Amino acid sequence: TLQDLLTDAYGVYTFQISGLPDWGTSAHFDIDARSAGEAAPSTAQLRLMLQRMLAERFQLTLHREMRPIPIYALVVVNPAKIKEITKEQFDGETEPAHTPETMMNTMPLFASTLGFRMDRPVLDETKLTGYYDIATPEWKQPEQARMADSIERQAKVLAEPESRDGLKVQERKEAEESLVID
Repeated sequence: TLQDLLTDAYGVYTFQISGLPDWGTSAHFDIDARSAGEAAPSTAQLRLMLQRMLAERFQLTLHREMRPIPIYALVVVNPAKIKEITKEQFDGETEPAHTPETMMNTMPLFASTLGFRMDRPVLDETKLTGYYDIATPEWKQPEQARMADSIERQAKVLAEPESRDGLKVQERKEAEESLVID
């Protein structure tokens, strides 16, 4: 879709795009393109080529601007419930293991995972480093990960970290760079 092409071309998330026409999320396009030369282009070069193609073929004009967008902030509300996993608990492994009920995670990774399942980004504001034992919400299971979230499921996700792990997700607005389609 045009939305997918824009996220690839400009390295932005869908929530950072505004002014997209209705067909921008429904019409699908196949792109057959080749770069000149023998060497494979870098990611930056590919993005630039895709930006040029969008401008030429879609007559796309856009600009960047800072706009307030709704976000969630992951914060600590009960430090006593937060269980840090020490290096000794890794049992000599480079990454900690996890069970279906819990997941050893860094807070930035956990916030990012939450953000993929929510309707807006989740910023890690816990200031915690290291690995933590975080209860795995039901949506983290593989069969659930492919399902679209409903409002009720999102509300459940928001409630889970606070009750199990001493964390809370707070609603907020932040200034974020956006692509505005002219």
